[in-house]
Amino acid sequence: MDQTNRLHKAYPRTGGLPSTCGWQLRCRMADQISNADLHKHSQRGLVAQRSHRLDVPKRVKIMNVEIIENMVLICAEVFGINSEEITSPKRTRVCVLARSLIADIAYKEYLFTYYAIGKALNRDHATIMHAITTLANDSDKIPELKYLRRQVFNKSQDVLQQRYWPYICD
Repeated sequence: MDQTNRLHKAYPRTGGLPSTCGWQLRCRMADQISNADLHKHSQRGLVAQRSHRLDVPKRVKIMNVEIIENMVLICAEVFGINSEEITSPKRTRVCVLARSLIADIAYKEYLFTYYAIGKALNRDHATIMHAITTLANDSDKIPELKYLRRQVFNKSQDVLQQRYWPYICD
């Protein structure tokens, strides 16, 4: 009897994987996903973490805060405000829109969690959730927000490519 049949008989509930913890099972199942499925989930040029579900990429757990810090600087330049105002407790409309754009891009494009975005912007995760939904409603009413979001995202992509391109090529 070969190794796989023996494991399937010994551990029928887990598909032949000896595991007492669901987390370990998901990690072992993630290794079985083919590279084609992983490429399908990372079409934006991002490397998403392997997930136990094939149809949904998992949120990135190890996140680089430099990405959000770069977006803060870019957003401050685009909106014409100081970068410290974005992370400060100010509630002016310009600061709120800048924070919302940063949160939206970090969550939807770079797969950051609400908690990590909130930590980088000195906000609670619920505030970040509210900012993203409010930005979605406001972008329907104010078409310039879509242009500003695209501008901030493109500039952040350029900064990332300039900074990390030598590591990708090697």
